[in-house]
Formats: sequence, structure tokens, C-alpha cells
Amino acid sequence: MRRTFLLAIPFFYGITFGQNRVSDEITLTAKENSVKVLSSTSASLTIEVNIGRFNSATEFIDTEEFSLLWLKNESRIMEEGKPELPRIVRSIRIPASSGVVGNIIESEYEDIQMSVAPAKGVLEQGINPDDVPYVFSAVYSENKFFPEERFSFGDPYIMRNVRGAAMVIYPFSCNPVAQTLKSPEVKLLTL
Repeated sequence: MRRTFLLAIPFFYGITFGQNRVSDEITLTAKENSVKVLSSTSASLTIEVNIGRFNSATEFIDTEEFSLLWLKNESRIMEEGKPELPRIVRSIRIPASSGVVGNIIESEYEDIQMSVAPAKGVLEQGINPDDVPYVFSAVYSENKFFPEERFSFGDPYIMRNVRGAAMVIYPFSCNPVAQTLKSPEVKLLTL
């Protein structure tokens, strides 16, 4: 089954706004992971995100089995005590006088029974991750999916006379109480 995110992004003018473990590669589709701009105008941007495969490793925490997940060449949510899920970060160009608002215009997902391990946070250089204990935040006692948002935007910035913003896409979400991982859900996002 193909897992695709399509993002369409209208611009609204006048608004401001490593660890050493054995891993398995889980294939969702025959396609590779990709982020593509399907269309771009001065008023909108449509982005397609395909998630074809992700990596998983098993971690035992107090004899309970959890999964560590990641996407090749992408970052992860590193908030201590919250599920450590893959995320995709890209810089996008935005018009000089607009804020960014996004809408999901197509979505598709699949539920996978899986417990996701919490992040240990961003560790300082020289600290051995194996020496840092796992902490479970309140997210692990709430019967809802984390993260709730499918994407977010950073503050606008200017680099070499081009205005841009970081767009963060959360292709996965999990419900720690139900031990359910929602595989890529968004197919089309419009900004």
C-alpha cells in the first residue's frame, strides 16, 4: 500500500505569523521516501511526501518491549519523555509579506500495533546515551495520538534576500495507551 503525503500551502498576505542496535527496515510501499514540490505559485505551494519504508529497532525498558523508529537521513522528535518519532524538516520559500497556514487535502494511514520508546532528550556531547535512563512523560498515560498536529512551521527568516520558514512534517503518530502507531497519514498538504 502506497503511503503518500500531499501538502498544499496557500500564502496569506498581511498575516504575520545512534544507537548501536540491530534494526529492521519496515517497507510500507515499493517506493523510496521522498518530499516533492508538486506546484508552486506566489500564492501557494503543494507538497507531496512519500514514506515507503522506515527503520525499527527493539529496546527493552524494565522488561517491556518498545520500538525505536527512524527514517533514513531525517531527524526525530527529541523531547525528553515523549515518543521519539521520525520527523521531516524542510525549508520553504515564502513571500515577503505573508504568514503560512497549511491544510491537509488528502490522507491515508494504517495502524500498526507497536509501543514507541520515549526520547531521552538532546544529550550534550560526551554523554553516553546508554547511561541516561528513560523517562515517561504524561503523554504515555493519555489515550490520544501524539503529536496531535501533522505539521508545523518555524518563525520566518531571511537568508540572502529570500524569506523562508522551516516546515516540520510529522508523518507518524502514536497512542501509547493503545500501543498503536499510525503510519503515514497525510497524502497532500497545501500551504
